[in-house]
Amino acid sequence: MFDILLDEKQDMNQRNARLLELATGAAKGVPSVQEECLMHLLFGLADDDGARFLAVATNSAIPAPMRAEFLREALAMRPTELGEWLSQQITNHYEPEVSSVARLYLLDRKGD
Repeated sequence: MFDILLDEKQDMNQRNARLLELATGAAKGVPSVQEECLMHLLFGLADDDGARFLAVATNSAIPAPMRAEFLREALAMRPTELGEWLSQQITNHYEPEVSSVARLYLLDRKGD
C-alpha cells in the first residue's frame, strides 16, 4: 500500500484505481488493509467519479459492513447530487447492509 500512496509519478486517478485493485485483490481477506484503502478512497475520489464510488460500495470482495460504512461516510461528506445518484443505484442492491444505507439516505433527503 505504501508503494501506491508514495508513488509521485502517478496521478490521482491511477492511485485510486490501484487502491481499489489492492482492496479487492491482494488484500482480500485482510480487513485492516482493505479498510485503509477505503479510507484513502473516501477522501481521494473526485465528486464526479460516481462510477468508482459505486464500484467500491458494491464489490463483494470487500466485506459488506465495511462497504456500508464507506457508503455512509461518502453520503455524509459528498455533494447531494452524488449522494442521490449513488443511492438510487444501490437501493435495490442484494445486500441489505449496503442497500439500507442508500434507502435511508434517500428517505432523509425527502424529509428535507
